[in-house]
Amino acid sequence: MAKGFITKVNAGQYTVFAKGKSYVCRARGKFRIGEYSPMVGDMVDFDPKNAYLLKIHKRKNQLVRPPLANVENIAIIASVTNPVIPLSLVKRFIVVGEVIGIKPLIVFTKIDLASDDDYLKEQELLNSLGYECYAYSSKTREGLEKLKEVFSAKKTVFVGQSGVGKSTLINFLIPGTRQKTGDISKALGRGRHVTRVVEYLANENGWIADTPGFSSLDFDLEPVDLAAYYPGFEKYYPQCKFRNCVHDSEKDCAVKKAVLAGEISSKYYEEYLALLKEIRLGKERS
Repeated sequence: MAKGFITKVNAGQYTVFAKGKSYVCRARGKFRIGEYSPMVGDMVDFDPKNAYLLKIHKRKNQLVRPPLANVENIAIIASVTNPVIPLSLVKRFIVVGEVIGIKPLIVFTKIDLASDDDYLKEQELLNSLGYECYAYSSKTREGLEKLKEVFSAKKTVFVGQSGVGKSTLINFLIPGTRQKTGDISKALGRGRHVTRVVEYLANENGWIADTPGFSSLDFDLEPVDLAAYYPGFEKYYPQCKFRNCVHDSEKDCAVKKAVLAGEISSKYYEEYLALLKEIRLGKERS
């Protein structure tokens, strides 16, 4: 018996990395541990000789979309143009990370194509809220060396919409990987899905997980999660009178008081309400 972690899941086959070597395994019969079924990132016991999974270790955390277990670091990849990724979507990614106990970092791509410096204002705002931000260009390679340092010796998950440059960045960080990259749909204004499976790729004593791009409607968030972890609201949320306050129509809401006091801008709060409405509508449709 050996111990390793799953780096790839595809068509019922599980690639397990252990002691510098990868093994392609299968799950014997109806392989379940409680409600668990194997996913990328799982620590497992396996039989290297017969290539079967034996046990899934308890998870520290997990994401639903993309399906990943034991996440250590999340990098939100956001392009400043072609397609333009709204800050509201970045904030939603941030909340997803905060819910499982991880403070994501943000990487702005395609900065050489930017027609203005609006992304710098967004970067400044996110920095003020305690989030690390980086920027790079695949054309000029500006910012690439810094990112190599940031992602070395860590397990990092790249998340973001299709077309923002996740696979392109991985190709620069891990030469020879040759992850497929796609064009932007002119009709839809967003990228086409190219990466089909979640997979960890070895990188400078660490790992980077490329994930399929997905839209703003693919998040499984509850309104109360958004209220508790929305960037900048964390210090106010515990002061709200009601435990499950979502900072909308409730009385004695600390967030709304902060807006009236000018501690939170009205525009920022309105962006939050728009996102809250979108999540509620999504719950009603599902």
